[in-house]
Amino acid sequence: MRTKSWTAALTTTALATVAVLVSVGAATPADAVEDTQYTSELRLVTSSTATDRLEYDGDLSSTSNTLLTQSLSAPSGCILSIGALTPTTTGVTALSTFGSTPTGTGPKASFVGWKSDSLGVGTKSDTSTGQDCAEIVSSETLTWTVPAGLTSALGPATPIRARLDVEMKQNAVATATLIGLDGIAGQTWTLFSGNNAKAVPGDREANCKPAASSGPNSGAADNCDWSITPTSSVTTNDVTVVTPIKFKAIRFAVTNGGKLSIEGGGDYGSTLEADHRSVITLVTDPQGELDCLEGVSGGTTFTTNGDLTAAYFNRGDNGNGVTGTDCVNLFYNLTVTASSAELLKNDASDPSAQFWPVFERTYSAGTLMSTILDIKVAWQSSDTPYVVPMCSGTAFTGAGWGVTSSTSPASWAYTASGPNRPAVNYVTLSATGSGYDASTLSGTQNACMFARSVQIQTNGTILVRDFGYFTGDIKFTTR
Repeated sequence: MRTKSWTAALTTTALATVAVLVSVGAATPADAVEDTQYTSELRLVTSSTATDRLEYDGDLSSTSNTLLTQSLSAPSGCILSIGALTPTTTGVTALSTFGSTPTGTGPKASFVGWKSDSLGVGTKSDTSTGQDCAEIVSSETLTWTVPAGLTSALGPATPIRARLDVEMKQNAVATATLIGLDGIAGQTWTLFSGNNAKAVPGDREANCKPAASSGPNSGAADNCDWSITPTSSVTTNDVTVVTPIKFKAIRFAVTNGGKLSIEGGGDYGSTLEADHRSVITLVTDPQGELDCLEGVSGGTTFTTNGDLTAAYFNRGDNGNGVTGTDCVNLFYNLTVTASSAELLKNDASDPSAQFWPVFERTYSAGTLMSTILDIKVAWQSSDTPYVVPMCSGTAFTGAGWGVTSSTSPASWAYTASGPNRPAVNYVTLSATGSGYDASTLSGTQNACMFARSVQIQTNGTILVRDFGYFTGDIKFTTR
């Protein structure tokens, strides 16, 4: 998993609140979410040919990012064992936690069970070899919790819907109750099977697929895909405002004498299993989108020497000479504090995106120029920052660092008091062996500074502006 960020300090980003989605006519809540929010996926994967596991994809727009995984097994009886997180990731200790009821110490005390690619609940009385130890019955519950540490390419991610592969037996009626971010139980969704199927399911109800068997152990014939998309909505004058409901856990139960297990596609065989994973979709709310030749900025009030009082992130075009790389809008989140400026973006969908950032720092009157810190860069493959080099060489062209109208907007707020930007030839920049790819990460990673201006303000404070360029997945620091 890669986080696309460009930051002026090693701090974390605070995100926006839940977006309100507006749909007109027959647009579905899921459609609206896809259009306005950035999604990632947590998957329960069972397979006839590979390791059963949990996996998290924090960047669905990329085909080369690293998935986080944890193996699932039951080395002792059928008590679920979750393997170590691979690769290790700062801020994440587990992809999921599972809990069960009833609790206690007697023979009916429960545990989370795993057997034959099925997740369920077992008790001390059925720990041997029977499939009962990985099924939920009417006296039991299973809770699947998503930890708060998962992040997408834009920052912290929160569950917003689920599509589950479930196995149902003996005319089971299953419920899934969503636990809100505040820990309070919210909406309950119901799935009917076998003889209990409804002629017309109601709101938040569904039937298991018509051809499904509700008998014992019949392969994929007793499996169903169960979609859960919690929203609230208000319609006024034919316009529906749909608000997604975020949650942190799902509590499963069975309301009759049937049995339920949560699975991950393995019963469908190697050809179809990938289409039937249990997937929890998480969302990160972006502050907006950036097209080519657009910018975003933020700032703080000067209180302490060296405060970052303004930061501008201005997107250029996709590079001189690049063909077949029309601009794709990028979701972003920007946070600016007195000591940091961080831009998170999903640039895997447009890997040739390039930016012209400017940092403005304010210093007290009389500050020695020798005490002003340089901007530093730390690639995501390393935690060690180093001073960003000056732009130079054949990749950066133009007489007197001039630019053309195709590489920058007609005007930005800082151009009147700042230097022109160098034109960048992205073909040269990304060419193999050119020496400009500064990281082992996929794609072209490059950052350089091309100017600094120092101005004494009317109140005697000193305004320092650093002008730079970057492309790729990188982080910066001023400390």
